[in-house]
Amino acid sequence: MEEKVKDFNDELMILKYQGSLPSVVLDSMHTTIDAMPVYPPSKLIQLYIGDGNQQSNEVDFKKAFELLQYLDAEDGNEMEVDIEEWKMLIWCKMILKDGWNDIDTSSDPFDTYSHTVLFRTIQLAQSSGLLSELLPDVVQLMNRPELSDLIKSSKFEFLLRATFERIHRTLLTTST
Repeated sequence: MEEKVKDFNDELMILKYQGSLPSVVLDSMHTTIDAMPVYPPSKLIQLYIGDGNQQSNEVDFKKAFELLQYLDAEDGNEMEVDIEEWKMLIWCKMILKDGWNDIDTSSDPFDTYSHTVLFRTIQLAQSSGLLSELLPDVVQLMNRPELSDLIKSSKFEFLLRATFERIHRTLLTTST
């Protein structure tokens, strides 16, 4: 019985995420909340972070991360879901959301790039207590084919490594 209640609550939460899809996403799909079918969490993640959400922001990426917990419950999906792969996809989409030309490596990245979706999402995840469970391995992230053009820039690689190192240090000091 408890399992059924949990499943029901999970389905309600998934519907809540679907109901809060940005209007730009609905417009790009030529639909409304009332007319669209119920989507599985994987589709909702894609809608939140995909090209149809041209105005995606840190809240959309945080919602995509939150939806990860429901991937196992997808439509009786018997296949194992690779949550880490989904996390990497979300991180890549988040990074690619902003332009990274003219990187100034002499400044503090948290100050200089605080306006980017990447840094705003990091700050939001940290304030929500989610950051430690969402952080990817920076080396694996840099090896992603989606980021191959960016990683060619040694300045971007430095920025990414410095950012993740600082986050790890911050998380270590707050956990002790």
